[in-house]
Amino acid sequence: GLNGQGERVNLAALCFPQQGFPQQAAAVSEQPREPRFDLVADLGTLAEVAALAGASAPDLPVGLGAGGVSLKGAVTLTDAGSVHLRGGTVTLDGTVLAMDADLTQGEARPKLVARVVAGALDMRAAAGGSGGGAKGGAQAAGWPKEPIDVSALGALDAEVALTADSIDLGVARFGATSVKLALERSRAVIDVSQAKAYGGRVAGP
Repeated sequence: GLNGQGERVNLAALCFPQQGFPQQAAAVSEQPREPRFDLVADLGTLAEVAALAGASAPDLPVGLGAGGVSLKGAVTLTDAGSVHLRGGTVTLDGTVLAMDADLTQGEARPKLVARVVAGALDMRAAAGGSGGGAKGGAQAAGWPKEPIDVSALGALDAEVALTADSIDLGVARFGATSVKLALERSRAVIDVSQAKAYGGRVAGP
């Protein structure tokens, strides 16, 4: 990508400087004080970034990055080595996400903390469904039966809060939804704090 002054940015060094980041509390921080630059990056299919993390390239579904991932926003690299994104836009094929994120060093591996805001999310390819849901169609393919490779989950820990206007899984459709994902030591926990579906509302504990 290129910064605001037209100088080329080493994306690999940006994402994984010396394979580590300093420790930081598990919350999106205040705007860092160090100078920042505008980043525009085409990450392709994430094969290079995944290799730097010691993981295989993720098999992203159609509509969610299978054709390519791009990123732009204001990025700050602190003297300690942490990376902070503000006012970011992540494009996964045709899906656009607004994002603020911090990437720091956890106790055993890098840790990503992010807030993500989306409009209408079409996740039918990821869920293996192409119909059904709230309208009662009969074209849902159901959940995928093939084994899922989750080895990439061990590359980092994460806390991600997602809000979306709607989410279409094919086998189910939801309106306004708020979800929190916690990933630690390759174990993922998803907390659905709110989801509108079938004329009602689903909420977590």
